[in-house]
Amino acid sequence: MKLDSDPHPAPADAIDSAVSSGSVHQRTVFASVAASVDAEAEIAYWREHCHQRPYVNGQAGFNEFADAYRDGAATSLQHGNSSFAQVEADLARDWSLVQGSSQLDWKSAREASLDAWQHVRSVPHH
Repeated sequence: MKLDSDPHPAPADAIDSAVSSGSVHQRTVFASVAASVDAEAEIAYWREHCHQRPYVNGQAGFNEFADAYRDGAATSLQHGNSSFAQVEADLARDWSLVQGSSQLDWKSAREASLDAWQHVRSVPHH
């Protein structure tokens, strides 16, 4: 955590700092940081904007991609400073466990997951 230069570190910085210092268990930090992300606002954002994304065709709507958005956002926070490429194999492997009622395979869900990963890192969270 960069207390002297940034009083509100990015979620990934907060997780990495607290866990590496050994002061807090990783799950505790993740739960705290994840709570700072407004899950309802994230879902509302994707509900409104998903139809503008090139991977969403006329047949599939928000409900088909919702779990990919949720998983991408949550995994982005959970994996701190890792890149999407560094954890993509894990996301692909676990997609069948988190996809809920979505009929998408990982190849079809990947772009939505990446979008949510990037979006959650681009908006300020307090």
